Amino acid sequence: MKIELELPDWAGDMALYILSSMELVAFKETDKKWMIKTERCHSCGKCCGLGKEGACEHLYQRDKEIWQCNYGILRPFACCVTYVPPEANEGCTEVFKELE
Repeated sequence: MKIELELPDWAGDMALYILSSMELVAFKETDKKWMIKTERCHSCGKCCGLGKEGACEHLYQRDKEIWQCNYGILRPFACCVTYVPPEANEGCTEVFKELE
């Protein structure tokens, strides 16, 4: 899918995020290039917790390998757009590639 948008100038001074429902698809931090998701998260729950030690208390195990947030569509925005690089989370499958 290709999207072309003309955004107001003031928007370029801030971080930009593109989500599909609640899943981060692409983001652009200030003065950096766009990062596009190439591999999806496998919902292990290891990166959830907003900086707390261990898993977030709002996760529940949907089946033996899939964890979900019990907030559902009310999940905090920060949880939707926080990116944890795979090298910081062993076994992570979510990958973003810098747009050239």
